[in-house]
Amino acid sequence: IRYAQESRGLGDVYKRQVVTSGAESDGIHVEAFYGDVSIGGTGSVTTTGDFSTGIFARSQYGAIDIASASVASTGVGIDAYASGGVTVDAGTVRTTGDGSVAIAAGGFNSVAVTADAVSTRGTNATGISAASFGGDVTVDVGSVRVSGTDSRAIRALGFGCLLYTSDAAD
Repeated sequence: IRYAQESRGLGDVYKRQVVTSGAESDGIHVEAFYGDVSIGGTGSVTTTGDFSTGIFARSQYGAIDIASASVASTGVGIDAYASGGVTVDAGTVRTTGDGSVAIAAGGFNSVAVTADAVSTRGTNATGISAASFGGDVTVDVGSVRVSGTDSRAIRALGFGCLLYTSDAAD
C-alpha cells in the first residue's frame, strides 16, 4: 500500500493482512509533505525481500502516529520520521537479517515508542532506535530480544529527557 499525501495524512489503513515479497517491497508506505500521518490497523503486515519495510512513514511538516498489531520483516519493521512528534504503539514487531531494525522512530519534537514485544535477529541488528532532536524520547516495551554479533536492544538519543521502561531486555 503506497500513499503520498500533499496536505493531510491517513486514518485506518489496514484491518486484515498486508503481505509483500521482493526487493524494496514496503508493506505500507506513506509520505506527507504538509500535514500529519496516521496509520492504524488491527491486522498484520509482513514483508520479505532485501530493503523492505513493514510500515514506512514520513512527514516533512507534521507529526506521525502509528498503531499496529503485528509487523514482521526481513529488513525494517516500522520506520517513522517527522519534523513534528512521532508516536509508535505496536503489539509485536519481529525482524530478521543483517542490519535489520525492528522499530526506528525519530523527529524534531517528542518521540514515544510503546510495544508489547520486539525481537530482531542478525549481525548489527537493532531492536528499537529512537531519537529526538528537540524533545523527549520515551521507550516503553514489554520485552526486547536481539541476537547477532554487534546487535543492540535499544538505542535512544534525545536532547530532552530520556525515559526507558521494560519488563525484559536481552
